Amino acid sequence: MGADCIRQLKAEAFSLEGAWVPFYNLHKTFAGLRDAWLLTRDAQAREVLVGFADWADRLVAGLDDAQLQRILDTEHGGMNEVLADVYAITGDRRYLALARRFSHRALLDPLLRGEDRLDGLHANTQIPKVIGFARIGELDGDEAWIEAARFFWERVALHRSIAFGGNSVREHFNPAGDFAPMVQSREGPETCNSYNMLKLTLLLDRLRPDPRHADFYERTLFNHILSTQHPGHGGLVYFTPIRPRHYRVYSQPQECFWCCVGSGMENHGRHAAFAYAHDDRALRVNLYMDSQLHWAARGLVLHQQTRFPEEPRSELRLALERPQAFALELRHPHWLHGPLQVKVNGRPWPLRSTPSSYARIERRWKDGDRVEVELPMHTRIEALPDGSDWVAVMHGPLMLAARSGEEDLDGLLADAGRGSHIAPGPYLPLDRAPMLVGERDALTQGIEPVPGEPLVFSAAALVRPGRFRELRLEPLHRIHDARYMAYWRTATPGQYPAVVASIEAAERERQAVGGAHAGPGCSRANSSRKSTTPMRARIHRPACSSAAAGVTPAAAFPIACWPLQMTPGHASRTAADPVRRRLAGGHGRGGRRRPARNGPPGRLGRGRLRHPRDRAAADVGHGCARGRRYPGAHARPRRSPHRPPVRTAPGEAAAGRARLGHRPIRPARDDATAMQIALDTLPLPRSDGRQQAGGTGEVPHTGRDCTRRAGAGTTRRADRARSVRSSRNACLQAAEFGGARGGLQRRVVHIALHDVAAQCIEQPHMGCRFDAFGDELLVQRLGQGQ
Repeated sequence: MGADCIRQLKAEAFSLEGAWVPFYNLHKTFAGLRDAWLLTRDAQAREVLVGFADWADRLVAGLDDAQLQRILDTEHGGMNEVLADVYAITGDRRYLALARRFSHRALLDPLLRGEDRLDGLHANTQIPKVIGFARIGELDGDEAWIEAARFFWERVALHRSIAFGGNSVREHFNPAGDFAPMVQSREGPETCNSYNMLKLTLLLDRLRPDPRHADFYERTLFNHILSTQHPGHGGLVYFTPIRPRHYRVYSQPQECFWCCVGSGMENHGRHAAFAYAHDDRALRVNLYMDSQLHWAARGLVLHQQTRFPEEPRSELRLALERPQAFALELRHPHWLHGPLQVKVNGRPWPLRSTPSSYARIERRWKDGDRVEVELPMHTRIEALPDGSDWVAVMHGPLMLAARSGEEDLDGLLADAGRGSHIAPGPYLPLDRAPMLVGERDALTQGIEPVPGEPLVFSAAALVRPGRFRELRLEPLHRIHDARYMAYWRTATPGQYPAVVASIEAAERERQAVGGAHAGPGCSRANSSRKSTTPMRARIHRPACSSAAAGVTPAAAFPIACWPLQMTPGHASRTAADPVRRRLAGGHGRGGRRRPARNGPPGRLGRGRLRHPRDRAAADVGHGCARGRRYPGAHARPRRSPHRPPVRTAPGEAAAGRARLGHRPIRPARDDATAMQIALDTLPLPRSDGRQQAGGTGEVPHTGRDCTRRAGAGTTRRADRARSVRSSRNACLQAAEFGGARGGLQRRVVHIALHDVAAQCIEQPHMGCRFDAFGDELLVQRLGQGQ
């Protein structure tokens, strides 16, 4: 591959020259061969693995480092880690040098400087790279690379992870100082992220043991990982949202195979991977779980018998071929208050340890020795890392959650749809979610165990409104097939009336400004997304959540805020329509959209395009339907062969025609007109098929009518649309239109997501690009050029 080709290479976050994450996929092949050799000693697997590594070396041999780094801008899994492992297998340092070349400097260099520049990065793209940094550092004796990996772990595990151990929202790192997007999104922490963080934790602990590693590992394993497999049918979970009263969906064996299904199966086959560690002189107990350890070098079989966490104790029995002296180190968990109480053969053993440390017992052990460990758990309140008023209830290492209902569990069992790993049911209002009311330091006093039901608690004295007081708290990993509360908004009794009043006032303001139902469910805008590829301007989900969620009321913004709310007949039940399933994609190997073959990748790319259930609405001109590729695959955009374009005069509603053949929507002839993009169906439909109050006109609106309502008036081609500028904590307008005549006026124009697609597809002269980023829309120049 020549240098000129590399300079012109189109490398984006998830596509390389139109190919979907090619090195990510190659890494899985390499890693499978490595595991086959390490676990089974299959000689053929080793031979093929080394041959593949030689091929990779030849592939990039003609590239300089800058050119290869350009390629590494695209997600490539843990290529550096597996190449380092080839060196460990063969002893040939050529592969270690190749592993270094496959290490992404855009991530590594800031970490080497001790800088956290993770905001906005695709989370699970980064973690495998860091595992590779640590592995290379281990094999090459490079302490700086190990320290870089350790710094990353600290920033993610201790500052960017929530109570159950997960991290990220819509697969990306949110700002460490603002977790509001995670609270408000249906796309909470991804299972693969936790899977890879546990791998990194295990590796770092082998290099530099640290009690914090075990604290994090336990938290993540007992909460996030354990909760991600259904105990009945065995389905696996992709996203675990913390949005109040939302839910998770599960895979099916023959319907879907997301990345989180593959890593999920490995998760539940390796629960004991971190339970024990040892060196020549000591055996360390990291986790309290029923398990058995064979330490062949010492002829020891250690059987740990426990029902922890259902019972707060554990017993270790030692079977030894001969008496021998060594140290037994017992983890003193961070959540344990007071001294660690231990008995050896029924007699108390004096220990000196503190929370988040190890207690050491040195003695000569013999066959039949018993060690009893008491692990009393206490309830505590744990805030989000940003210090906001949202808290989790913890009991020992366990996050306690509450089942809040079983209504509208759309898509609970996912089908093969590209976006089916995302729980598509309607958002329930944040301003109506239950709260914990009391003094923060005294909240735990109002949480009482339910007699006769282990690990079940009542918070009736704290929960408001009163209709939620019967909610019961239990471990997150027990809750399935239900909506749930994982995080709770808190207020003191004195603050509560004002908080309620502010919520109601904010709702009235939204009604007044927007002129339509502006329910909750919109996430706070976040302008901090960073990437190693050029950043596009962004339109975020409007920040119209209630004041109770800590979001500025909509009245403060220059345009009306609208909700991103899935509703029956529109964006819920992705599985109901196979054409929509092709259009509805989420991030992740199981849900990201394929890029165009010969055009700008991601033109319709990374994210979830939500369309109405109407099959006609999905007969779009961008080639998604009927298995075709995306618009960049064609020399010029194509309309749907199934429907002619709809030409709709300004202000005229093309009722019942839900297609994407529209010409670009331009503003009315107001001197200043604000255009807003409603990412979902707006206004919300009523069950009788009529539009709810508000909007720009009383237009019949049902699930089969997704046409735009552009308002009355004429259009002016002279109006200029400026580039979109992202703005934090504000509703972002898609375009601004200015004029010199008359007073300032504003007209809100509703444009459904697919209409934006039509503008880019049907009118290429507009020069606009857009990309779905989870529940956000990335836009690059929208509107008519000068």
